[in-house]
Amino acid sequence: MVISYLSNIVSIRVKDELLLNIGMEERRLQTFDGVKATFVGESQEKTVVIILEDVHWIDQSSEEFFNYLSSSVAQNRILILALHRPAYQCPWAAGSSYLRIPVESLSSGESEEMLHGILGVREVAREVKDIVQGKAEGNPMFTEELIMDLIESGHIRSEGDMCRLVEKEAETRIPANVQDIIMARIDRLEEPMKQILQLASVIGREFAYAILEKIGDSGSPLTPALETLQKSELIAEKNIFPELEYMFRHALTQDVAYNSLLFERRQKIHTLIAATIEELKRDTLEEHLEMLAYHYKNGDRPEKAVEFLALAGEKALNLYSVDLARKYLEEALAIAGGLPEADPVRVQTQELESRLNKIHA
Repeated sequence: MVISYLSNIVSIRVKDELLLNIGMEERRLQTFDGVKATFVGESQEKTVVIILEDVHWIDQSSEEFFNYLSSSVAQNRILILALHRPAYQCPWAAGSSYLRIPVESLSSGESEEMLHGILGVREVAREVKDIVQGKAEGNPMFTEELIMDLIESGHIRSEGDMCRLVEKEAETRIPANVQDIIMARIDRLEEPMKQILQLASVIGREFAYAILEKIGDSGSPLTPALETLQKSELIAEKNIFPELEYMFRHALTQDVAYNSLLFERRQKIHTLIAATIEELKRDTLEEHLEMLAYHYKNGDRPEKAVEFLALAGEKALNLYSVDLARKYLEEALAIAGGLPEADPVRVQTQELESRLNKIHA
């Protein structure tokens, strides 16, 4: 998003006195104007459609920019399509050009169509339809996960062009909610594949093959395991270039896999991931400061957490994200202040407090 664009801009070293003397807020607005001019200029030639997925996880700089850009939508051929969870409040929702389109639950006909599509059969027995529609209640994700669970558990079976329920008592053994269904599917995996999925969940919703390979300790070849997880539709391939990346098909799947790990085990994995990123991305470390801060903060190396939270805070300041900078520095100060008096990292508390005071001023 825009945060990546801004990161490239602030990493450029300039000697122009006029630019160096421009205040932080003015530089921020001029940068926003430049990016906006790109979209507006393109819209003079053709319609520009900007698709934002999972906006509830948007970074602050990008959110501020798209709020800034939204004021130009009505006068230009620009459409911003933002997909997000119901609880998220779009800052540009008050604009006259904003239209909210809620995603309704699946109708019985749509649920049945989804059932046929996933099973790949012409006919589905009435009792199978009743289980899926009765349990999922039109929730698309619940419907998909429930169908996959019924297949993997052997509760349903396809015979020619007909899918039938194997046993009438199967419904009583189906988990009651989507989290339990996902956990049941994960538990049915062979142990090496389950471990790979859990490791991936600690990396994040999206995860690089190189990092997963480096931290892997399952003893199982990684590529065949990932292919199996893709066939199970738990993960999907995201990118091949510039590096091979995968992602969890649903954020909830990542959450369930992540929470299935014991706390101490998660801490060690977070620290291992951060150390791996430092090793693999040493030439572009500035691009990964936020990720390093996140993993060390959730790991068991508090001194490294303080280091990278402070660096992420400085980077956020350079990106004109004052609130985000304050958040990182306050987290760094809290961790440093909680360490024993004799710990060398404690000496950084005064410096962190000084930086925070400058922000507040």
